[in-house]
Amino acid sequence: MKKGFRSTWLLLLVAAAVLGLLAGQYRTAQTQPAAPAGSEFLASVENGFVSIVERVSPAVVNINTEQRVTRQTSPSAQDFFRRLFPEMEIPPNAPDDQAAPRTRTETVESLGSGVIVDPQGYIVTNGHVVRGADRIKVTLASGDEYPAKVVGTDLLTDLAVIKVEAKKALPAAVLGNADQARVGSWAIAIGSPFGLEESVTVGVISAKGRSLAAGRPAEGRRYRNLLQTDAAINQGNSGGPLVNIRGEVVGINQAIFSPTGGNVGVGFAIPINAETRQIIASLRAGKTPQRGQLGIRVLPLTPEMQQLYGVKEGAFVNEVLPDSAASKAGIKPEDVVIRYGNVAVKSPDDLVAAVQQTAPGKQVPVTVLRGGKQVTVQAAVGELQVSPPTPAGEQPEQPADMLGLQVQGITPAAVERYHLKRTTGVVVTGVSSEGDGARAGVEVGDVLLKINSVNIGTVADYSRAVAQLKQGGYAVIRVYRSSDGGVYTLSVGELGR
Repeated sequence: MKKGFRSTWLLLLVAAAVLGLLAGQYRTAQTQPAAPAGSEFLASVENGFVSIVERVSPAVVNINTEQRVTRQTSPSAQDFFRRLFPEMEIPPNAPDDQAAPRTRTETVESLGSGVIVDPQGYIVTNGHVVRGADRIKVTLASGDEYPAKVVGTDLLTDLAVIKVEAKKALPAAVLGNADQARVGSWAIAIGSPFGLEESVTVGVISAKGRSLAAGRPAEGRRYRNLLQTDAAINQGNSGGPLVNIRGEVVGINQAIFSPTGGNVGVGFAIPINAETRQIIASLRAGKTPQRGQLGIRVLPLTPEMQQLYGVKEGAFVNEVLPDSAASKAGIKPEDVVIRYGNVAVKSPDDLVAAVQQTAPGKQVPVTVLRGGKQVTVQAAVGELQVSPPTPAGEQPEQPADMLGLQVQGITPAAVERYHLKRTTGVVVTGVSSEGDGARAGVEVGDVLLKINSVNIGTVADYSRAVAQLKQGGYAVIRVYRSSDGGVYTLSVGELGR
């Protein structure tokens, strides 16, 4: 074979190989799907979330608390075993039968979350996470554990500041401004639901300015101006941060609305704004935040009240407390507050927020609508005093019962809280709106005197009287009402209907 002929064949073979390779690559490209439209944008959004979590998570902590509580043991162990094993012969005079009800002390553990806001070890969380705790342990994302102490708590916002002593600067989150957040803005919740540390959920801010009842119904307190979010919040998330798309903490997760006990997409967070920043600063300094108080109980205007009093917006004065700033200024029941200082009052929440942000002692003009005319008075604002809730394990109330009432014995604290003029007996601390007691007209703060034929002097008397009520029967209830010093006879039939 000539040399030129061999060279030609070699060139043809190389060309064929190149063409085959190109054809294979072409077929491969034809079989692989093209990247979805917008995938680069979605990837950038995903990377943004990942970046935020990586930045904030080191500042999120798990909080474990222990509290020693005392409980009463009832019924006796002998009674328990008799019901469980009726065939067993247990002597009727066994020592346990003759013993009085006993108490036992046990340790109750709870879990929550928190967020470091200062490299020196200051942590913001919920007051209910750490209140009453005998021991607090904080676990960082790094796994480091530290004992913590409570620096300060605020009952009205449920904010708390605790501190750990570390030998190094700790990672801290950046606080944002919830007032700038918009409904529909991204929201990222980070915390330890059910003890599962460093859990992240994503949603949006569903609403702003929500209110929730705080404490027991009888206390009449509310958490105000809350953020609502559908980012999943569960037990253990309390105290953890709610973060915006810029990685700033705009809320401290506080509570969920859950008929089932699990997350249903309605969670609430305390907003971080100028007001709560000031509260956090006060707590860090070991000070109790000062708030103003007028000394009135206000209600929203119903359509019927709007028609009767000729006003669409405002806060209806239902009661004026004696010797209060409002009483001294001349504010009266059935006034409708329409302006406080330079704030137009459209609802009770507007008034409460404005008053609480006023320094005690300051003179403020208050405009009310009275008899169809505007009247302006000068009020020297008093200082709000908030009583701490009863520690766990020492609750004095009876749970809601057949009448839908909660009651307790009259204590000095109850006398002050409900403005009682009696120092003995049983006071109503809660009334279920759907209970028979509410149907009869019983109110929070009423002192119970008699139910049917049973005189009520103690909580035990009350329990005995309620135990005698029958489904479908009736109750005649005698009460003393401190608000007007009157004794009322109330009645309700068809119990439990």
